[in-house]
Amino acid sequence: MAPTALAALHHAAKSAVLAALSLSLTQLARTGTLNRYIAPKLELGVKLSALALFALAVFRLWIALRAWQGDDAEADCGCGAHGPAAAGPRQLAVYAMFLLPIAFGLLPAVPLGSADAARAGIHLHGAAAEHPQRSDTSADAEAFPFDEFTRPYAELARRLHALPLIDVPEPLYIETLSSIDLYRKAFAGHRIRLTGFVHRDSGATDGVYLLSRFAVSCCPADARAYGLPVLDAQAKQRRTDEWLTVEGVLEEGVYDGQPALVLRAEQTRSAPPPASPYVYLDPDF
Repeated sequence: MAPTALAALHHAAKSAVLAALSLSLTQLARTGTLNRYIAPKLELGVKLSALALFALAVFRLWIALRAWQGDDAEADCGCGAHGPAAAGPRQLAVYAMFLLPIAFGLLPAVPLGSADAARAGIHLHGAAAEHPQRSDTSADAEAFPFDEFTRPYAELARRLHALPLIDVPEPLYIETLSSIDLYRKAFAGHRIRLTGFVHRDSGATDGVYLLSRFAVSCCPADARAYGLPVLDAQAKQRRTDEWLTVEGVLEEGVYDGQPALVLRAEQTRSAPPPASPYVYLDPDF
């Protein structure tokens, strides 16, 4: 093959790889499945990178057309180091490596579930697991003591404590459970409603399962599973990985040898898996 034709072929192959990467990211964004791979705070950067990849693909295609016409733009420097490599299995393997992310993207994006929680372990305590140091002697601080780190959890706990029913919200899922866990005695006897998937581990006894969610910082690779023990008269009928919304009363108890709040279920219903299977720490909390 003539050098100019070979150069054009390489440039065209690079353009095709860049375009394929751009289109695969665009498809994930269009179908709303980017949240299966990355946290929402990263989505804008990924979408912009898809535009950048498409622009590079167009530019590389322009270079391929110039090379086909005998004018290889990358060889204009005259150093002789830009000659095209021979087209063969080795070069094809190099280009194929860049297509691997696309191949993985074509696989069904299955959210993390109970099996993953069993491998990684599940956390009964939230981000503010350390008991806070008392900051003052006011009546409010007696119920919700705090230090510099746990001040926002104490403030959230005060607001939650005034509610007749704590409906755990998606945006503050981990922060809400962390605040409740931090002040267990204050929240014993309070009503709560939350949604999660059923998980059973070695600490689960008859009539108890963990209602769990995965918290993600950047991507599922750094996910941590959080759970709240649920005491449910129908626990044996609940399927592992089944999504449930449970409403009931919090009680002080023990799970797997650790002190923990236990949710005594009073109303339980099946719930559809949420559009975003994961919850995220609020960066502004």
